[in-house]
Amino acid sequence: MPTMISLLLALQSLVHTEISLEYSGKVLEINGAPKSGVVVTLSRTGVTTATDDFGAWKFFVDNTGIQPSKRKSSRIIHSSHLYIKGGCIQVNINGNDIAGKRIRNANFENAEQIGGYRRASNSVDTLIYSINGRIFLRDTISNPKQSIVAVFDSTWNPSIIYGFILDERDGERYRIVKIGAQTWMAQNLNFVNDSSWWYVGGNGHTGDSVNETQTKGSNYGRLYKWASAMALPNSCNFTNCSTSINSKHQGACPIGWHIPNSSEWDTLFSAAGGDLNAAAALASNNLLYYKGADSYGFRAVPAGLRTIKGGFGYAGGDTHWWCNKEAEIGWAYENSIDFFSSRIYRYSIDKNAGLSVRCIKN
Repeated sequence: MPTMISLLLALQSLVHTEISLEYSGKVLEINGAPKSGVVVTLSRTGVTTATDDFGAWKFFVDNTGIQPSKRKSSRIIHSSHLYIKGGCIQVNINGNDIAGKRIRNANFENAEQIGGYRRASNSVDTLIYSINGRIFLRDTISNPKQSIVAVFDSTWNPSIIYGFILDERDGERYRIVKIGAQTWMAQNLNFVNDSSWWYVGGNGHTGDSVNETQTKGSNYGRLYKWASAMALPNSCNFTNCSTSINSKHQGACPIGWHIPNSSEWDTLFSAAGGDLNAAAALASNNLLYYKGADSYGFRAVPAGLRTIKGGFGYAGGDTHWWCNKEAEIGWAYENSIDFFSSRIYRYSIDKNAGLSVRCIKN
């Protein structure tokens, strides 16, 4: 059973008394109980602390990357002038100095003189969470966060530093990972639209409770008919709609992401060692029946499929992802992993089947 802990990242704030950052947070068990003894480390600076009996942790970082300039100044940059962008501390001059007086030319060159500081160039740290020496999560610091709940579990590759995106349509948070020149979601899409479902039942047998179904949805994402995945009319499941397909077709993916085409899937499999090796390299290393290497952080999971008759099957053994390419009338192409044979397969399948969606960045 994988260790799963609900991780509550509390406010990451700038301390107003000096040029430093305060990071704090809380680690909770899935049932809400505090988790003590979790070691939290900043990888670059090496600052380390551990959660207390209340699951809380906190430390201050003086090395923000803002360095004094050679020019002396009687003013000191207030922390309200500092913000995090792209993982780097930046200085923000909004037209006023610290005393509140208007600055005629508010630009970075003047900011260096007014504040007596120069631009930050080094990046903010990555937070590493570990228990008894075993790393469970690496979280790249981006913007200040408050009350963001992440999953802290052993099914993710701790050697990979993931990025994150927030789907503003429903608040769903996805890990993303760069593999070669491509950036992929490291999770299957879980956006609710027409003709999409969570997997119900174990290996094709119905009878899951609501909680079990939601757990499968969280782990596997939703299963979509092809037209639903492509955000096209349902009639496209029965006809050819090639004239409605864009080169980077967004479909059900968030803005800035799209349904992969055949070439993009081929590029991924090639980067992961080719068809004979890619399945093991891309599969999660914490599966019940099969353990892949998950070498690239793609974390393929055996999500199964929904049949054209409305049943569910093959969870635990197969995963199937839609491609944006149509085949014969009423059929489209898919890419799949058979976890038992550790092989990549490319098939055409009835568009009314329910398959997973994995989005790629534009």
